[in-house]
Amino acid sequence: MKERPIIFKGWSVRAILAGRKTMTRRVVRGVVQTHDLLKNIDDRAIIGVRADDGSLVHGSNVKCPYGVPGDRLWVRETWSIDGGGASGYWVVYRANIDASPVIIGRDDECQRLFDYQRGEWRPSIHMPRWASRILLEITDIRVERVRDISHEDSIAEGMSLDKLNNYGTGSIARDAFAETWDSIHGPGAFERNDWVWVISFAHVK
Repeated sequence: MKERPIIFKGWSVRAILAGRKTMTRRVVRGVVQTHDLLKNIDDRAIIGVRADDGSLVHGSNVKCPYGVPGDRLWVRETWSIDGGGASGYWVVYRANIDASPVIIGRDDECQRLFDYQRGEWRPSIHMPRWASRILLEITDIRVERVRDISHEDSIAEGMSLDKLNNYGTGSIARDAFAETWDSIHGPGAFERNDWVWVISFAHVK
């Protein structure tokens, strides 16, 4: 079992903590997005073009950078460090400022961060392992087109009830996911229909 970092935005963090989000989609990098999915096994996907005889003309054999089922992902999110003195230090999380902070004690790195950026929000990409409060275990990985997402998977992606209430017909969860995907990846990203890793996970408490 290996542990790897993964970045989530604030709304996703809140959905994970609330038990609503058990799935995430990430764009498959290093492939020609217009090619076909030729094989999807475990944590690997072969995306390319086959000749009439079935041989691979051109393609990429890509491995999921997030691991395999059974591996774990520690969540990176926007954070800050506070405290000092005899009480030590603690981490505050922007996704829900009112949540209980994680007490991290005292060490040289905490002191340096506290002196340098006390009270300032630090980008998620700069979160070290010791500051992470959420650990996820991968339960399943597959590859599909982002527009293949089902109503059930859209709900598992953690769409909030407030967001779902903005839609009145059809698969409201899927419509909400499409809007969210475009907000992250740019206008038209959902219509572009990229290949994505579909990663299911369980929150390790």
